[in-house]
Amino acid sequence: SYELDNIDNLFLVGSLTGWDPATSIPMGEARVGTFSTIIDLPDGAEFKFLPTNTGWDGDWGADPNNQGMIIQDGENNVAGYGAGKYVISVDFNYLAYHVSGISGIPTDLYLVGGFNGWSNDSNNPKFTKVSNGVFEITQTLSAGDEFKFVPVAGSWDNDFGENKASRGVLEQNDEQNLKVNSAGTYKITVDFNSGIILVN
Repeated sequence: SYELDNIDNLFLVGSLTGWDPATSIPMGEARVGTFSTIIDLPDGAEFKFLPTNTGWDGDWGADPNNQGMIIQDGENNVAGYGAGKYVISVDFNYLAYHVSGISGIPTDLYLVGGFNGWSNDSNNPKFTKVSNGVFEITQTLSAGDEFKFVPVAGSWDNDFGENKASRGVLEQNDEQNLKVNSAGTYKITVDFNSGIILVN
């Protein structure tokens, strides 16, 4: 059993940061208790998670007895990934972590979904790139509309959606559609630095 304090921040520390908490990588908060980042991992990289970047107190690692779960005592380093770009997320609501490869950060991003009958063509609404790796769009959606993202209008190659286990976290390989419950005009932000999707 665990007694958890509120975790307001999370950092990734490991072989790629020299195992130094001071140089650990800050993770973004997708929703309460869920953190993520997108990073390039070298082959054979190992890492853990820290609630602060000032020391090792309260570190989390992989549960050796439960794949995809995190624990604090008797933990292993998270390891076993080849070189590439990955979305790494930790969900304290389930004490789980997820590491998923992505093809890369797209140059452009387009919205496709129920609002246009899933007609993936050159008329797809295009996101505005507001900063490096961050895309935004404002779109009117009906109640129950589902949607996802494609880097090339008219092609389903390398499409992106949401992680099935952790809401608000970007996923490319085993993704689900995002969905709004109420009709309205929404601002959708996709951040390829943190791996976070915001729908407001």
